[in-house]
Amino acid sequence: MKKSTKIFIWLYWFAVLADLFIVYKGYSTARYFSKPLLMVFLMLAYYFETKASGSFSKILLGGLFFSWLGDIILLNDDYFIVGLICFLITHIIYISYFVSINKKAKGLLQFQPLIGIPVAVYLLLFLWLLWPFLDKLRIPVVFYGFVICFMLICAINLYWKTDRDTAVLFFNGALQFLISDSLLAVHKFVYPFTALPIAVMITYTSAQFLIAQGSINHIGSNTGITSEN
Repeated sequence: MKKSTKIFIWLYWFAVLADLFIVYKGYSTARYFSKPLLMVFLMLAYYFETKASGSFSKILLGGLFFSWLGDIILLNDDYFIVGLICFLITHIIYISYFVSINKKAKGLLQFQPLIGIPVAVYLLLFLWLLWPFLDKLRIPVVFYGFVICFMLICAINLYWKTDRDTAVLFFNGALQFLISDSLLAVHKFVYPFTALPIAVMITYTSAQFLIAQGSINHIGSNTGITSEN
């Protein structure tokens, strides 16, 4: 890993800790400074490591960019739908990344499709929980739920399409993204538990880092899988 990459990774995790402290203390105004820095540092770390030299790295940077926009927009609850759209675009971008990896090879779910059932069951049960609280947001939230669960399905399917370490990073990143968004939905629509905003940011920042690291592994691997076929 390049020295410049390490510097920005350290800055990223420092910004994460600062943002968590600000959330814990309830300094809402200070978040206008801390939260936007998160994806900026991660994008810079990713850029200096990959140089955005191929289409895969450009796709991943696109996902991080729309996450950055979503982070900023969601600082104001009045623009929740706009922020939701930004993260919806992020998930679609990540889906396009995952399905572009080693297209000719079959992944885990293509051999064992039943492995995807727990994801479908989770989605249905979670939407059933949220349904009475959504009111006019039912359609966008349901659509968003299907998209992020499909992203997780695509990440699971990367087993046998790429090396194990990369597949594990992508899977854990997608899973933590799902957990983060689920906790956010509970906090916003069901009951605003005090600890949930902290849990949301821990899982969210970890998810983004794991997905970015998975992409770095994928692009930098010498297995021949990095080519777009």
